[in-house]
Amino acid sequence: MHIIYFFAFKNKRSDKTVKKIKSQRFKMLKRILYFIGLISFSSILALEPIEKLLIEKAVLPEQKKAVKAYLLKIAEDHRQMAQKYKEMASTKKGGKHKYDQKHRKDMQSLSQKFEKDAEVYEKAAEKL
Repeated sequence: MHIIYFFAFKNKRSDKTVKKIKSQRFKMLKRILYFIGLISFSSILALEPIEKLLIEKAVLPEQKKAVKAYLLKIAEDHRQMAQKYKEMASTKKGGKHKYDQKHRKDMQSLSQKFEKDAEVYEKAAEKL
């Protein structure tokens, strides 16, 4: 009887162990989602293949004018997003200093990426 009891409860984990495992899984999930987010976000930045195709295929003055207006609008949108991220970088949410620094750094890097993107779109519009 004691042998059955031993084998039945041998694989039970304590509450601390379960919480630790869940915490580790949650941290890993956050890292994976952050990485996927960066990958998907990086594909948004810069000229998309469809936009490059629009630039190449625009031959008539009306087409060039429409594509230029489109590119300038996207550049303006990117500048607005960069401004939002700059504002988010300057606000404090409270909490741990380490988290606040990381948040500020992330927001500043996103702001810089959007600024660079806006410049790319403006340069592409100038070429038309």
